[in-house]
Amino acid sequence: MINQISKPFANNVRLFAQKKIILQPSLSTAFLPICSWESCVKQQCTSFVRWNSEVVGQRNSTPVDDAVISKNLDVVIHSTSTNTSLTSPNAAKDEVQLNSSTSTNTAVSTRVPKLTALEKLKRLDEILPKVSQSFNLATFVNRSPVLQQFVKLGVNVSEYDKDVEKASYVLLLDFETDVKPHLFFLYHLGVPPERWARILTKNPYILKEDLDVLTTRVQYLRSKKFSQNDIATLASYPNWLSNSIESIDTKLAFIQKMFDLNGDEVRAVATRLPRIVFSDQMTIMDVYHLLSDEYAFTKAQLKRLFLNNPRFFHLCKYQTRAKMKLLIDKMMIPVDMVVKFNKVLTCRLHVLDNRHYFLKSLERAQYDPKLPRFVSLDALAVLPDELFATTVAKSTLEAYRCFQKTL
Repeated sequence: MINQISKPFANNVRLFAQKKIILQPSLSTAFLPICSWESCVKQQCTSFVRWNSEVVGQRNSTPVDDAVISKNLDVVIHSTSTNTSLTSPNAAKDEVQLNSSTSTNTAVSTRVPKLTALEKLKRLDEILPKVSQSFNLATFVNRSPVLQQFVKLGVNVSEYDKDVEKASYVLLLDFETDVKPHLFFLYHLGVPPERWARILTKNPYILKEDLDVLTTRVQYLRSKKFSQNDIATLASYPNWLSNSIESIDTKLAFIQKMFDLNGDEVRAVATRLPRIVFSDQMTIMDVYHLLSDEYAFTKAQLKRLFLNNPRFFHLCKYQTRAKMKLLIDKMMIPVDMVVKFNKVLTCRLHVLDNRHYFLKSLERAQYDPKLPRFVSLDALAVLPDELFATTVAKSTLEAYRCFQKTL
């Protein structure tokens, strides 16, 4: 009886191999009673579809539904019936059917148009399961039109991976209705397109703001006599327009009162460094009182220092104290010169320290402008290593680098 069953069973296996379908062998299908060719194929398909459904169900932790199995079975039977290459009981008739189906498939394949890359991706999206979870936005780029447009604008979408809420918000946006109107608004303000990417990278929540609210905030800046170029500069800072009018007014008033500034000076500082307006007020106060209490800076000197180099007040008090110890205690530079050559305050501490001791080893650490061989503090802080070694230290770059290795 086994020999009688083996031939149709082998033919069924050959059929599924030709269709590139992997069968799960089972004893229940190997010892079926002798039956017609169609029923044998149907039983083999039932076994395969049920096994495949059980595997998928275990993978997805979902129960196997008999209705789904029946539907998949009809699909498999329909696909196998049109590509028959078995030796059925009527071999000549099957051979004729095979030739006709082959010619039919060839004719159909010639009529199928070539798909573009985007159409292929869409077909894959239809076939592949939906993405339920991902650790970054790269998985959704081919499926999200707004992410594709952000990439074209130059937005660094990898920054959104650091914040789940920000990434979820961006994925739900519609580029035509949620993004385009805000980009047109920035364009009319005078913000150049090359700065849009930075704004959307750092603060995509600006797209949440209503355009009427943004217009009101711009009108507030105009009421404070900011020019159109100043407003474009302030709007280029990612978080400026996301703050309310009350918040902006409070922060500008704090800076004006702390350094005793007039209206023009407030506008000049805000335009020169917009982020200083939104810096932590306690940090600014700590630096202010450190310079005034420990190093005897006057209010006029602090005001001049803030107008010329507001970035220095963005540092924490520990960095400020370490830098002032080097400038005033070790390099013996008076306060007036620190205010005058204020670029030295924003130079990195280790760079300033290395250059000072290199000049000291060459007996060129002379910072008094009234004495010969004077070294400008701006040149000490701004020049690159090669120019510093050749023009200021009158040495070579190799000698300076060898000296750095000894520190």
